[in-house]
This record gives sequence, C-alpha cells and structure tokens, in this order.
Amino acid sequence: MSKYIIEVGDVYTKHICGKGDMLCLPVRINEFEDNWLNTNIPLTPYTEPGIEKVREEEYEKGYQDATVKISSDEQAIAEKAYQSGLNDAWKAARKIACAGAHGGYHIDTKIHIFGAADYSYILANYNASEAIEKIRQYEQEKEQQIQVGDEVISPDGKGVVTEISDRTARIMFSSGLGYMVKSEDLTKTGRHFPEIAAVLEKMRGEKDG
Repeated sequence: MSKYIIEVGDVYTKHICGKGDMLCLPVRINEFEDNWLNTNIPLTPYTEPGIEKVREEEYEKGYQDATVKISSDEQAIAEKAYQSGLNDAWKAARKIACAGAHGGYHIDTKIHIFGAADYSYILANYNASEAIEKIRQYEQEKEQQIQVGDEVISPDGKGVVTEISDRTARIMFSSGLGYMVKSEDLTKTGRHFPEIAAVLEKMRGEKDG
C-alpha cells in the first residue's frame, strides 16, 4: 500500500483529524459556506524519523560498505600471498635442480644443506616449506660468513678478502700488499666486490686447465 503526505494547511486540520481520522475534502456550497465530504480514506499521522532510527540505518549502510571493502582487500591479499608462495617454491626448486646454472647449487652445497646431492631424492624427502626453510637458513649463515670479495676491517686496516682457508683469510690492502689474518679478527663492512672473486675463479680455472 502506498503512503501519501497531504499538505492541507492549518485551516483544514480539524476536519482531516476529525472523527474516525478519515480524509475529508471541502465541497463549496456557496461563496460563504463549505461543506465537508468524508472520503472514508483512513489517515495515519506522519512523524519525523527518530534520530536513533537514522543512526541505525547509517550504521547498517556503513557496515555493509565496510564488509564489501574488507572482503575485496582480503581477496587481494590472499592472491598476493599465494603468488609469492609459488615464486618462493619455484626459486627453491631451481636452486635444487639446476646445478651451477640459473642460481642453482653445486653438489657440495646441496649435500651441505640437505645431506644429499640428487635433486629427486631431495624433492621426495622434503616438502616445499621444509626445503625453503633449509635454503633460507643456509643463505642466512652464508651472509654472516666471510666470503672472497668481502671488504673487511682487520687489525691493520681495511682490505678485501682474496682467499679463505679453515680459520684464516688472506687480505689484500689498497697498497697491493696482503697477508693471512685470523677470521675471528675480521669484521665485514657490508661491501662486496664480486669482480675480485670472478677474476680469481677464472685464474684458478685456467691453471687447472
């Protein structure tokens, strides 16, 4: 059923809100007198919506909008996390399977990490999470270890590591001079010169050949 608001002015209020609360319409008898026709249409008094009702409606609307926004954000976050997980798993598989190429580990490194070099054995005995965690631990330890090409601070000054043995490292200073120093007496600066390690590796390869 439709509801209507009828504005009739103050002069007709008593007739509209009269007996039975029925809608009455004026009927002109002459220029001095009107009669009222009862339409038998019931009237319902109109009241302004309460402030609490308005608050409830606005809260409900805000809640619904927020729910839609949160659901959308959660979906985007879940998809991003899923894609990141796939990328991590693929990087780990590449390091295990591609020996010495495309960032893959050499045999001795895989034996150090997993106790085996055969990638099929590793994939059969470790799930993705376990393999990724073992690789993470290995690379974290490796970052803390001194490597050829690392710039270090020794008791005699700053230099670059050119050779590493069991508990010592050979340091080359900017003067070109160098000597062996205990690894425990060295502090990494954070700088690394991969070109030095590459040159030394190339020289060793030519010598072995």
